[in-house]
Amino acid sequence: MKLRQKTLIVITTAIASLIVVLCTTASMMLLYDFQDLEADYVRIDVVRGLNGLDEQLSNLMPKLEKKLTEIKVIQILL
Repeated sequence: MKLRQKTLIVITTAIASLIVVLCTTASMMLLYDFQDLEADYVRIDVVRGLNGLDEQLSNLMPKLEKKLTEIKVIQILL
């Protein structure tokens, strides 16, 4: 094998190796970034859902208290 062919093989192998390392590193970085982003969105959605449930519970409490008062009045009258 001539020196020119050996040099071409070495350079081609080095470039291919660098491309593989670059692609692997980039895909790992993107994967971790998307996982963090997804976790943030899930956290925000959970907080939003809990706030909605808390608001509904707050709206139901006065109605429940009113019904309990009505039941007490009925029990007193009977």
